[in-house]
Amino acid sequence: MTYLRKLLQGPALASITGLALTNENYQTALDIFKRRYDNKQALILSHMRKLLSCEGINSISSNMYGPLLIPKILEKIPEELTLIINRQFNNNDNWDVKSIIDLLTNELSAREEPARRWRQAMNYCCKEETRISPCVYTNIRSEIERVAVPKLVEIKRLIDSGSSVLHRRSLDLYVSNKQQKRNFETMVVYLYGDSGVGKSRLALDIAKHLYPDTEPFYKTKDFISHSNQVLLKQGTILGKLDVLKKEYSVSFNIFPKSYTKGRKSVLHLTQDKDFGDYGDRIPGVWFDENGSGRLFIHAAVNGNINYYIETKPLPLNQWTNVKIGQSMRDNTYLLFVYLNGVKFYVAENTDARDFKNVKVYASDPWYDAQNGLISNILIVNGNVENIVSIIPSELEKGKLIAEIPKFNKEYLVSFDVYPSTFVAGQHSVIRFSIGSDLGHYDDRVPVIWFHANGKGSLCVSALVNGNFDKCFVTKPFELNQWSNVEVSQILRKSVYVYTIKINDDIVFSEINNQVQSFDNVKVYAADPWYDVQNGLIKNFFVVNGFTNDELERVIVLPKENIFHNKQLHLSDPFFFGSLYVLKKEFTVSFNVFYKVYIDAWTEVFSLRTNEISVGENIILIVRLLYSGDLSIATNLNSEKFESFSTPTLPLNQWSNVKICQIMRENKYWFSVYLNGVNVKDIENTFAIEFKNIMVYASYSLYWDKNVLISNVLTVNGNADIFVSSMPIELAKGKLIAEIPKLDKKFLVSFDIYPREFVVGWHSVIHFTIGSNLDHYGDRVPGIWFNADGKGGLHVSAPVNGNLNRFFNTNPIGLNQWSNIEVSQVFRNSEYVYTIRINKKSVFSEINNQVQSFDNVKVYAADPWHDVQNGLIKDFFVVNGITDVVLQSDIVPSRGVSKYFYFFI
Repeated sequence: MTYLRKLLQGPALASITGLALTNENYQTALDIFKRRYDNKQALILSHMRKLLSCEGINSISSNMYGPLLIPKILEKIPEELTLIINRQFNNNDNWDVKSIIDLLTNELSAREEPARRWRQAMNYCCKEETRISPCVYTNIRSEIERVAVPKLVEIKRLIDSGSSVLHRRSLDLYVSNKQQKRNFETMVVYLYGDSGVGKSRLALDIAKHLYPDTEPFYKTKDFISHSNQVLLKQGTILGKLDVLKKEYSVSFNIFPKSYTKGRKSVLHLTQDKDFGDYGDRIPGVWFDENGSGRLFIHAAVNGNINYYIETKPLPLNQWTNVKIGQSMRDNTYLLFVYLNGVKFYVAENTDARDFKNVKVYASDPWYDAQNGLISNILIVNGNVENIVSIIPSELEKGKLIAEIPKFNKEYLVSFDVYPSTFVAGQHSVIRFSIGSDLGHYDDRVPVIWFHANGKGSLCVSALVNGNFDKCFVTKPFELNQWSNVEVSQILRKSVYVYTIKINDDIVFSEINNQVQSFDNVKVYAADPWYDVQNGLIKNFFVVNGFTNDELERVIVLPKENIFHNKQLHLSDPFFFGSLYVLKKEFTVSFNVFYKVYIDAWTEVFSLRTNEISVGENIILIVRLLYSGDLSIATNLNSEKFESFSTPTLPLNQWSNVKICQIMRENKYWFSVYLNGVNVKDIENTFAIEFKNIMVYASYSLYWDKNVLISNVLTVNGNADIFVSSMPIELAKGKLIAEIPKLDKKFLVSFDIYPREFVVGWHSVIHFTIGSNLDHYGDRVPGIWFNADGKGGLHVSAPVNGNLNRFFNTNPIGLNQWSNIEVSQVFRNSEYVYTIRINKKSVFSEINNQVQSFDNVKVYAADPWHDVQNGLIKDFFVVNGITDVVLQSDIVPSRGVSKYFYFFI
């Protein structure tokens, strides 16, 4: 305890000040630090280092004090080290302090080495039969040096003791020479300091170390996925594809650090060599030899072995996403290139082919490597859709994240999962289902959850050979570590093979003789029927079909609205998000700030379809002209393209633009408002819906840093912003709007900043038909801070005949912004009432007694309760989303417009 206290200061020292100096309290102190700081191993290593450097111990005579000190030293070290010492000295009574200190010093050095952040290295040793070879593997996430390998005797001790710093992994190791191919299918690898998920690269390094005179033989794969950051290095091979089909996708992120003269390789898929045959660049990606930063993307197109696409210069020292692929549309193969989610190039390929035995380099051996990093490499055949990106997302009960109109017989599902805790009970991770838990043949296609025993095993259930509850139980996963899970069903040699892989290891495989496709499959992470697993998910993608046919896409469900309230300079294309459908009634609203008139035009905002086609696919585009006018062009009907200009925008101040299409008197009207004043009304006699809509700012090459945009709202239905991004004080009895008819389907969203929590009911917002709580419709909804003064919200609305159906939330943050959202939407023939706090669903219920309400007043805050001390901003309402007559909300304002009236 004395040594331990000397190592501490501040809160850590204070947490153990009251403990007596006993051996028992040493363990108690470690338990305290584990709960508070969860880094017990670092504490032990630091304590051991201090102990071993103590001058008193090193200067003591072993003959005189050894028998006394050795038992005390053994009490101060972890139990696993005591076992190592016992094995080393083999019950020899002639122990001495120096021998023990030397052994502990070596052990400590071996354990500390992989934890040094500036070196971030991973050591491993290979064990085949009785031979052990020391090797080193350098983690290539960044530019790092190699480290010293622990001595063989230390490795043997760690293996024998079952040390937690070693991870036992099995590898398929392939090497070849002119005479034969060697295949070590059962080779055991002990990874020192890292779990080694990326085992294909690891196997290659081991093969080169053990057999330096042979060339590596690469096991072919169905797809290649590398999510980690990798320093580009000439001749680095990522793997080999069995076949690259006519429909494929190649995507990656690139981070160039500098540009120099000479062609620089990034990524290269080839059947054999650099150049010469149709299939040597399928595709190949280089930076331009003039050092401009432009990408040159070569591909096999229309019989041309050197077809290429030249991009604009990519920015230095920042990530750019590149997606290259080929897809069939209307029986035609289209080659496409996307940069940061923006379509850059599309062209027809009349000579699309399948290419076999394709090597994948990052970068290739024929050109210098680009100075930079690459990450999130995904190369896969078929229709691939990223559902969850590299950014980890919390698993959430009932979270519907995608829908698949037709789920193919051939599929591949892959994701990384990070479990935070293991507890008893079944805990859902992902589920593909037609809607119910179990009982139909297509309720689990597949479904994955953690086992009810709480020991960390995964249960993977799928539809195999007529069994709708076919379940495989894996070995326990490691807690607080990322693991990759892959489930696939692929046609191989005329049979469908169902396979489960964990961290690239096949753990289960079976021929499925009863395969079929399924309609309208929903994808959950996690499902609504079981408790959710406490943890994170990332790199979740689905391949729906591998054949060269036109296949159904996976529809990643977008937000029900897109709202971006931050200021954005129009200095580069920016993707706000996507809408699955843009209905006949919709609202687009944003603020624009123009600093100086320039002799050019700037693209401000656009809606485009996400279909891969040769055309532009523009639905709506807004440009700022050199004169200061806004040019608005729309293709909202099937007959003609409308274009017109607004009055000149003032310089150096914000202007609000609202563009909407609403039904009035059984006609659809396309309208434009500038700062609340109607400047354009056009009847749309051929109004149609559009699917797969992408929302952009500054999509094209025409942008300017002198233009800013903020408060971007895109939503189906009739929406109005009551309070902008400029915060206002809540005030008792403050009437901010009237809604002639509030639809059955609505969405209310705002941000709240509470300054204090005090006892008593305190109003935030209140939608009412006239009074506080006398009629069904007096709270549609109403939101207060709870009377207990602890900071929880009280949300009330008319649901299922209860005029005051309320839900009390957990306390929200004091002196910080929180987003509140209350909605009622029509899903699967039911009206669903939902409450979200900071975009997370906290309450949801089916409402079987819905109705619209007339003449609804909107307060912030109401006149019947004390007002909450705080601010409100970004307050908007979406009133209805279907093709019925909806009435515009009436917002008090200083100006006058055709459809609004105001309070005085």
